[in-house]
Amino acid sequence: MKSKGTTAYDDPLKVLDIEEVGQLLSVDPKTVRRLMVRGELRGTRVGKLIRFKRAWVNDYLERSDR
Repeated sequence: MKSKGTTAYDDPLKVLDIEEVGQLLSVDPKTVRRLMVRGELRGTRVGKLIRFKRAWVNDYLERSDR
């Protein structure tokens, strides 16, 4: 059971699309794609789609915070 104030975005296993990651990072989805292509943000292709685990976004944020 989740505690009050948490959302699905807080779940490290939550799978996000480019638009959702862009909203979390407050950047354009094109920037998210570039970060992935450069290897700065981990993502995976599912057919033609790109998906990101919330934990991968958290890792990126922790690395960029240093």
